[in-house]
Amino acid sequence: MQATSPLRTAVDIDNAIELFVNCEARSLISGYVPDKHPLKTFIVGENKFLIPVSKPEYPFMARQLLPEAFVPDGAIFMTYTVDFLKNDTFFNEYTIPFYLDKNKCIDIDTLEDLKKTEQLIKSHWKDWMNGKK
Repeated sequence: MQATSPLRTAVDIDNAIELFVNCEARSLISGYVPDKHPLKTFIVGENKFLIPVSKPEYPFMARQLLPEAFVPDGAIFMTYTVDFLKNDTFFNEYTIPFYLDKNKCIDIDTLEDLKKTEQLIKSHWKDWMNGKK
């Protein structure tokens, strides 16, 4: 668990552990479903032409037809020690997502992030501590 992702609660951690130990996964990563689908994006090439990040048809497909996207947030990572020592990463082909409320998925890197986190705590902490959201 990263210190820069402080909004996960004991309830979130307990739920992640329960999910992890009751499935056949080798790793678990927390995160959220993004508002905008990443397969609908482009990168700008060296020649300034757009290049789709994946298949050329994805940016123009209906969002509902695209595979589900998941953005890791850094709040919770779980894996078996032997796998981590072997691969030096939390991710492997048997990694499952653990969904958190997007408001909990803030990563504090700037003063603005810290201020946003303080506001989220003021407005949501009581519900989060009671296992809501």
